[in-house]
Order: sequence, then C-alpha cells, then structure tokens
Amino acid sequence: MKLMNFFLFLMFVGIFTSVSADERAFEKQIKEMQNAPKEKRVVLMNKLKMQMAQMSFFERSHAVDLLKKSRDTKLQRVMQTQQMIETRKQEQAQEIQAQTYAHLTQYQSYLQAVSQEVQTKLINPGTSPLPFNQ
Repeated sequence: MKLMNFFLFLMFVGIFTSVSADERAFEKQIKEMQNAPKEKRVVLMNKLKMQMAQMSFFERSHAVDLLKKSRDTKLQRVMQTQQMIETRKQEQAQEIQAQTYAHLTQYQSYLQAVSQEVQTKLINPGTSPLPFNQ
C-alpha cells in the first residue's frame, strides 16, 4: 500500500512538473507573441493554435484561460495608460486655468490703475502717480 501511494505521489509530482513546465513554455510563447511585430504575431498565433489542437481538453481549456488572462492584462495596461493621459490632460487644463486667472487678475489690476490715473488727471491735471507721458 505504501509503495502504491509512493508511486501515485511520484506520478502526481511528475504530471504537475510537466504541466508547470508546459504552462511556463506556453506563457513564454504568449509573451513572445505580444511583443512581436504584427506579421510575426500572426505566424506565432497560428503555431500556438496548432499546438492547442493537439492538446487534451483540460490542457486546451487551461491554455485558453492563459490567453484570456494575457489579453485582460494587456487591456488593463491600456486602460491605465489612458487614465494617466486623461489625468495629465486635466492637470494641464487646471494649470492653464490658473495661469489665465493670474493674467486676468494682473490685467484687471492694471486697468484699475489706469482708470485711477485717468481720474486723477481729470481732477488734478498736473500730477501723475503712474509713469505716463504728461
């Protein structure tokens, strides 16, 4: 009985090691496919499909799960990048608004000073607090 359990254990470890190695190889192929140029990606995907056709149902199901996982990961990266771009655009818009407000405030102060100068010249034509031509 102990001998049979030992052989079952060895068989399980062998199958698990084999599946893990196959899984790592499959993941490596997926990463290679994702990083490849478009033309090579098509060739690699066709090669992957041929390998999947030779797999058992369980292996094929697991391979499809790995492909979905890699696609979802890529989609998440794209979405994160888009979110970062959107955040940066909002920050830039806020910076532009702040600069515009500062310029408008400065211009408004200038206009008030000019208005005050004009009123002062109308009331006292000989004095000028601002450096305008007299």
